[in-house]
Amino acid sequence: MRILSELRYRVRALLHRSQLERDMDIELRAHLELEEEKHLRAGLSPDEARRRARAAFGSVSGTREDARDARGLVFLDTTLQTSATRSAGSAAARSSPRA
Repeated sequence: MRILSELRYRVRALLHRSQLERDMDIELRAHLELEEEKHLRAGLSPDEARRRARAAFGSVSGTREDARDARGLVFLDTTLQTSATRSAGSAAARSSPRA
């Protein structure tokens, strides 16, 4: 049963990727805002509270990548990026004038 549940989750993640990305962005922003509010209540200026919240939270892009890893879509992301890069490279090669 666990395998079917895992498979269903991964297919959903694949098919509804943009929604999951939006949900993740909302959740990451909420965590940063909560951390910033904590520093504001402690009496820090808004700029300093924002800076400390980001420092305490760590890398947002790293956290995003970790979440993608957990969803099991890293292979797909890498494959799509590689494919897009190769397509762009071959299109550029076809359109460049030959000497």
